[in-house]
Amino acid sequence: MIVGCDVGGTFTDTVFISKGEIKVSKVPTTPHDFAEGIIKGIAMVTPEYDTLVHGMTVGTNAVLQRKGAQVTLITNNGFRDVLEIGRQNRPSLYDFSVDRPPPLVPRDRRIEVSGRINYKGEILEDLKEKLIVLPKETESVAVCLLHSYANPVHEQKIQSMISLPVCISSDILPEFREYERMSTTVINAYLMPVIDRYLSRLETTISDKLLVIESSGGVMTAHSAREKPVHTVLSGPAGGVIASHVVGDVVGQKKLITLDMGGTSTDISVIKGEPTITTEGSIEGYPLRIPMIDIHTIGAGGGSIAWLDEGGALRVGPLSAEAVPGPACYGRGGDVPTVTDANLILGRLGKTLGNELTLNTDLARKAMDALCDRTGFDLVELASGIIRVANANMCQGIRVVSVERGHDPRDFVLLAFGGAGPLHACELAQELSIPRVFIPVYPGVFSALGMVSADIKHEFVLTRKMSPEQDTRAIFEDLERKAVEILEREGVSKDRMVLQQFIDTRYCGQSYELRIPADNAVQRFHQTHHAVYGYSDETSPVEFVNFRVVGIGTQQKIELPRVEKGRGTPSAREVRAVFFGEFMETPVYERDGLKSGHCIEGPAVIDEMESTVLIPPGWKVTVDEYGNLLGEVT
Repeated sequence: MIVGCDVGGTFTDTVFISKGEIKVSKVPTTPHDFAEGIIKGIAMVTPEYDTLVHGMTVGTNAVLQRKGAQVTLITNNGFRDVLEIGRQNRPSLYDFSVDRPPPLVPRDRRIEVSGRINYKGEILEDLKEKLIVLPKETESVAVCLLHSYANPVHEQKIQSMISLPVCISSDILPEFREYERMSTTVINAYLMPVIDRYLSRLETTISDKLLVIESSGGVMTAHSAREKPVHTVLSGPAGGVIASHVVGDVVGQKKLITLDMGGTSTDISVIKGEPTITTEGSIEGYPLRIPMIDIHTIGAGGGSIAWLDEGGALRVGPLSAEAVPGPACYGRGGDVPTVTDANLILGRLGKTLGNELTLNTDLARKAMDALCDRTGFDLVELASGIIRVANANMCQGIRVVSVERGHDPRDFVLLAFGGAGPLHACELAQELSIPRVFIPVYPGVFSALGMVSADIKHEFVLTRKMSPEQDTRAIFEDLERKAVEILEREGVSKDRMVLQQFIDTRYCGQSYELRIPADNAVQRFHQTHHAVYGYSDETSPVEFVNFRVVGIGTQQKIELPRVEKGRGTPSAREVRAVFFGEFMETPVYERDGLKSGHCIEGPAVIDEMESTVLIPPGWKVTVDEYGNLLGEVT
């Protein structure tokens, strides 16, 4: 009996799975105490369960809002300004007024110590400090010394001298590149007390086994999340990609562009056989060098606010009405126009949303009044414009992960989920010439569904510059030993363990690497380099830089229940006016009543508890054996 719970910026989604039975709930997020919304959502689906798999935005929000711990950084003499020096790249190349975000650790909280180790791990100077005096009000400590990936002895000694929560870079990220390693270690220390308090409160409340989804799409225990909270920063969006991969395997869809449109943002990713994993991420401008699913996030959600820029152009997002007060139509005090308000005015949404919300059209119209006056548009023109601008933002986001990375969208299926994703999917696909749209079962709580099927996953890395001719077995054996130890500590039996080997590879002289499976790495590197960058050179020498082992504890995968067979077109629940360039009388269907083999031609709307599917004219949707919807142009 497993519960998956995804805490988003606007809604908290819950999925309960037991012996093939699936129950779902969707309640507003409670920002004052996230646990309150979690408990409420769980109570709606089950009175008891064994395990809670949790995806959260606590770490993300702490960094974005600068509400983390008071961190002290300890580093080598002469290197306390690495955080501010960073790299030479600027956030915006042609905007001279843009500054980098201020360091999470101010200069007066950075301590320099003696001692020096070179890149070979040789001690050039001993660590002489007998005592380290920390500034007052220090809540956690980050330790990042030069070349500690090659020899962690000095970092470990400093760690033993400090009684406060402390993290050392040789544990968090034993790789070269001191700026990225220092930034990642600082973020980890910044989040340690925050995540510890949150998980302690949650564990006390639920009193059952707690697992946390991590940015790479695996799960880890609450204990591991406390030690390495940096791995939870992109926790929530990862669940949706994992669910997409699992369901895609079931129905035979291997090439997917995933579109997760929630209340606050839209998360977009590409699956080409497997989810794409990257280690070159960032949050709010801070480098974050941890394994994570390659997800592109834009500020376009149901709660995204419409506004006019200095030139009088209509813009949508990135600011959001969030859960409190929410869009105006929620009736919770919101008074600015949002994407959800626009969809309601255009007839695309029904009168209810989730388990609790009743939508108020009059409040949505009232929120539009000020913009109507300023733009000269009537109500329908403005609402339609808001949807078109939001769609343009999402189209650009899809191009970033597809066209700009060498993928042709026409070769993929657009898998849309989230509370608002199925509302916009067909229009986005048509704009980008994507031939088919896939709307999975339970789209509004799809990320939570992915969490209950995610594997336990831990990654271990070590920097060693080597040529392909050198023997790498000893390195992989040491990393695999560490992976097995932590998996055993988390209760994974030998028969459920899978160990994967990767090597970060580059041409000699390059300053970037590609993550390549270790088997036949050189040939695969040339092929991958050509696919990613458009060229390769098999005559150029290649070098290995980082060695990685991913330890996986496989979990039982969800089994989607099959639906009854049907034929023809189902009966509509009602007919209402929906805007498609003009208002058209549009049949509305209940998704619970759809059967395998049913076919619906647009215009149509399909309602369900946690989401709404919009089928424009010229499209048709068929229902597969599991209740998923496959849309294509007629």
